[in-house]
Amino acid sequence: PYRFSNIFVRASIGDATTFIFAPLVFWSLWKLKEKADFKWVALGGLSIAGLILSHAMVSVLFLSIFGLYFLFSLPIAKNKISYLRSCALLILGGFGVSAYYFIPSIIERSNTKFQELMGQIFVGNYFATINDLIYSKWAYGVFHSKEGAMSIQLGLVQWLVVAILAVTLIIYFIKRNKSKTDKSKTALGIFLLFAFVFSIFMMLSPSLPLWKSISKYVFIDFPWRMLAVSTFLVSICTGLLISLSGRFRHVFAVLLIIL
Repeated sequence: PYRFSNIFVRASIGDATTFIFAPLVFWSLWKLKEKADFKWVALGGLSIAGLILSHAMVSVLFLSIFGLYFLFSLPIAKNKISYLRSCALLILGGFGVSAYYFIPSIIERSNTKFQELMGQIFVGNYFATINDLIYSKWAYGVFHSKEGAMSIQLGLVQWLVVAILAVTLIIYFIKRNKSKTDKSKTALGIFLLFAFVFSIFMMLSPSLPLWKSISKYVFIDFPWRMLAVSTFLVSICTGLLISLSGRFRHVFAVLLIIL
């Protein structure tokens, strides 16, 4: 639903384009965790550049999650030094390719009206509620407008996936599966669930003090932009859940697509 709102209501090309590159960054990190390979460094670097050039604010949100994933995956990487070196090159390449855009945008910001105009937007009035994220009617007005606001729901099936994944992980813990593959997938599932809960929290009003601290360094106009990250995390949760479904994974995948 958030993708639909971005394209058909907000017509936000930048937001929509970030969804091309976020999966590629994650895929590159996933592959580099297993084995250092320049092609994944190159793909990841170009994808980070694509993220930044698509939408600076949304790229900050995605990169913060990827940073957390890097910290999570570093202790379990097969070759930690190679993984660390590869990720450093990936980041250097990504920021290097997009430097012509983001360096002037930072250095020359004082010569524009950006901070003066945009700085007034975020005053804590743009937080979502849990009800908004579970279900909000489709309309074409701005956020919380009386004439009918845009929908910012995450998606009913998406919430269902998160719930099923949480139950599945609990079952895996009870069974105490000792397979290395199962442990790796369980660890990833725990990370994804924690990251998802964090992304939801950041869209709710209790996160205001945290946003005020962040805004001293990075300007994000609407907290509900985190929906881009939540949507992406749920898609990874879905893939993980399907991979944990054993011989029924193909049927389960088709069922989720139909839903």
